[in-house]
Amino acid sequence: MELGPLGLTIVTVALDTDVEAARPFHEAANPTHPSLVDQSHRLVELFGITNVPFGLWVDETGTIVRPPEVAFLAREPRPGDPSPEEARERMLAQIPPERRAVVEAMTRNSSEADRARYEELRDGQVHRWADLVMKDIEQAGQQEFLNWICLGGALAELRYTPNIIDFIQTYIFNSSKCFMTARA
Repeated sequence: MELGPLGLTIVTVALDTDVEAARPFHEAANPTHPSLVDQSHRLVELFGITNVPFGLWVDETGTIVRPPEVAFLAREPRPGDPSPEEARERMLAQIPPERRAVVEAMTRNSSEADRARYEELRDGQVHRWADLVMKDIEQAGQQEFLNWICLGGALAELRYTPNIIDFIQTYIFNSSKCFMTARA
């Protein structure tokens, strides 16, 4: 690691109650740094991590210098990369059968619905979210979107306009990500 001599150490931690379930992902990543499994989800308890991947910066004295935040790097597909559907199928094939239904629900491709909600947010049309039906949200795999409904209500009530910073569409994580600020 090029910043290692300057004192930077990367440590990755999988949040999984079963070390063996995390093993295929660990082996596929082939990390060159310490990689652990938090079976008791103590990091969730201590730092309020609600989604992964998350990054947390701690200095040499143990002081948190940057709070937990989404920490994956979007990149353009490279030649030879699997399609999003193939990547999802490969990931699901590594999940024990008894856990597969839950993971399938969490990773269901919600990209079309995510894109529509993003465009409504971007265009100041969050009032349209009031017409959505819970069953449709769940079937689209948009459980995380339920948090955005509260945000949309607050934006409308305060008459705030969203300023979209970035939108990252993904087929593997549990939802696409939208980064924004808002002002009156």
